[in-house]
Amino acid sequence: MTDCDFQIEQHEDTRLTGHMHVHVVDLDGNPNSVLCCDKGGRVVVHWGLHGHLTRHLCGSFCVCVHMEGLGGAPDYDLETSCKNVEMEPCGDGHYEVTFDLPPNTQACENLGCGGALYKISVTLTSLDPCGNPGHIQAYCEAGTVMFARCAHE
Repeated sequence: MTDCDFQIEQHEDTRLTGHMHVHVVDLDGNPNSVLCCDKGGRVVVHWGLHGHLTRHLCGSFCVCVHMEGLGGAPDYDLETSCKNVEMEPCGDGHYEVTFDLPPNTQACENLGCGGALYKISVTLTSLDPCGNPGHIQAYCEAGTVMFARCAHE
């Protein structure tokens, strides 16, 4: 039996970096910080990976939306607060997932004459192909959104 070493090509820039953008939109897809209770809205999460190693990654991302109630509003738990998105090593490194904020949910209960404020944050982690935690952990605070009863024409 013979043991042989082999060469691995070294690249100057093997750093892996990423970015994330979170948008709260109404049902027409328009950015909005006030959502009507009878219509709801969506949280749209875009993220991307950059660097030579991007095409060597496999597994999935776990993306979660967290909605913290402000000013006495109860925390808002989405029915599906986390989603898994498969990595695409042959893709362009850009990903997107949408979370629905359904109408007339707990965020709209007991509003009185005012609205309810929620701080929206998103977490993103990676999982290897076996479902074990990976090396990517990120979060993004999307800001504050208000749920209110809206006048309609």
